[in-house]
Amino acid sequence: MDLRPKGSAAVFVLLVLFTLCKFSEAQNLCSAPDNLPVIFIPENNEIGATVTTLIAEDEVTATITSQNPEGLFSLEGYNLIADTVLDYETFDQNKPHEVNIECTKAGSLSTTLILKIVVEDRNDNPPAFAESQYTLNVDELSKVDTSVGLITATDPDKTDRLYYQLDSPEGEFDLEASFNPSILVKKLLDYDKIKKVTMTLYVQDTPIGSTAEVSHSASTTIVVNIIDIDNRPPWFQPCTETEFGTSKVCISSGYEGTVNLNEQAPGPLSLKPGPVMAIDGDLGRNEPIGYAFLGGNEDSVFQIDTDTGSITMLKPAGVAGPIVLSVMAYQKENADQFATTTVILKVVISSAFPPTFVKPSYEGFISEDAGLDSLVLESKTSNRPLRVQATDQDFSDGYNPNLRFEVVAGTDFSITPEGFILMAKAVAPGTVNLEMRVVDTTNEESSTASLTVEVTPGW
Repeated sequence: MDLRPKGSAAVFVLLVLFTLCKFSEAQNLCSAPDNLPVIFIPENNEIGATVTTLIAEDEVTATITSQNPEGLFSLEGYNLIADTVLDYETFDQNKPHEVNIECTKAGSLSTTLILKIVVEDRNDNPPAFAESQYTLNVDELSKVDTSVGLITATDPDKTDRLYYQLDSPEGEFDLEASFNPSILVKKLLDYDKIKKVTMTLYVQDTPIGSTAEVSHSASTTIVVNIIDIDNRPPWFQPCTETEFGTSKVCISSGYEGTVNLNEQAPGPLSLKPGPVMAIDGDLGRNEPIGYAFLGGNEDSVFQIDTDTGSITMLKPAGVAGPIVLSVMAYQKENADQFATTTVILKVVISSAFPPTFVKPSYEGFISEDAGLDSLVLESKTSNRPLRVQATDQDFSDGYNPNLRFEVVAGTDFSITPEGFILMAKAVAPGTVNLEMRVVDTTNEESSTASLTVEVTPGW
C-alpha cells in the first residue's frame, strides 16, 4: 500500500520541511564559542582587546543592535572588541553587561545572539586603613591574652583576603592570628614602668611570607596608653618603695614630735621627718587624700585637718610622757583604699633655754697606738683626760641631769654621758675635726660645739 502524500497534501508537507530547514539554518548563523552563556574578561584590559570571537557561517553579517551600558564593545568582523578599560570595582556584580548581536545572511532569517559579559577581578588595588594612627587605652596589669582592640583594613579588590602582622617593640602585644587582627596583651604591663607603647600594624593581600608576583601592603600606627588602675592605697611620705613580684609597697617609719606639758602650741605641730602627708600610691591617678585619727586622741587634745593632715592642739596636754596617735590616710572617693601610720608626741616640761656647751670649741690629743676606748687628753704632755661640759639656764645652778652628749657625724670617737671623749676605732695620725651635740632628753632641745682631735704617731 503506498502511504506517500498525494496532491495538495504533498505540497503542504514540502512547505513544512522547507520552513524547518530555513529555521534550522537561521538558528546556526552565529553563536558564542562552545555556546557559553557567559563570557569573562579580566579587568584592566587594553583598549581594542578581543573579548570573544563569534562562530558564524560564511557570508553572515554580525551587527551590534544594542548593549547595556552603551559604548563598551564593538564588532570587527566576528571579533567582539573592548572599546574601554573595564574595572571590576565599578562593575555591577549582580548585572552582567549585555550585548545584543543580530546575525544576517542573504536568503536566511536573521537571528539575535545575546552575549553576557562578566568582568573578572584582578589584584590591582592595595588595602588601606581608615586612619593613619589609632589610639587604644589599656588598663595596666591586664591579663595576658586579653583582647584590647580590633583594627581592620579594607581592600577594593573584593576577592582578596587580607593578612596582618603587628610590630610591638618589646612583644607587649600580638595578633590573635595573621588573618584575625584582634590585638592581645602578651606581657604584664605596669604603669610605673611603661606608660605608652607605639606599634606598627601591617596588612597585605597575600599570605605573610608569600612569594606571589603581585602583592600590595599598607601600614598604620597604633599608640597604646597604659592606664594606671586604682590598685594601691595612699603612701605616707617619706617612704621606702619595695617590690613583691608585680606588687609594690612603700614603707613609712611614722612621725614624731614634741609638745610642752600644760601648754597649747599655736599652729600645726612640727614633726620629724616632716608633716603628716600621704600621696596616692597610683601616681597616674593622684586621687585626693583625706586624713583621720583612728586612736590615741581619747582626751581630744589634738585635731587633724582632713584635707592637709596637719595636726594642731585643741587644748594643753596635762600628762607628761609620750602620746601615740594612730592616723589613717584614705582616698576620698574610695575609702577602701587606706593606710595607717603612727605619730609619737613626747610631752615634755617647758624650757626657756636649750643646753649649751661651756666652750664653743674643744681640742684634744691622743696617740694612734692608745687603743680602743682610750681617753682623749687635754694636751700632748698631760695625762689629764679632756672633758666637755654643758650648762642649762633653766636650772639655777646650770646643772641639767637630763643631758646627752653625741658626735653628730663620724665614728672615730664617741662621748660618754659624763662628757669624756673615747677613741672608738683605730685612727691614723693626723687631725680629726668633729661636731658635738648636747641634747636635753626631756624636750630634745640641743646645741652644738666643735671638737678637734690631733692623733699623734705612736712609739
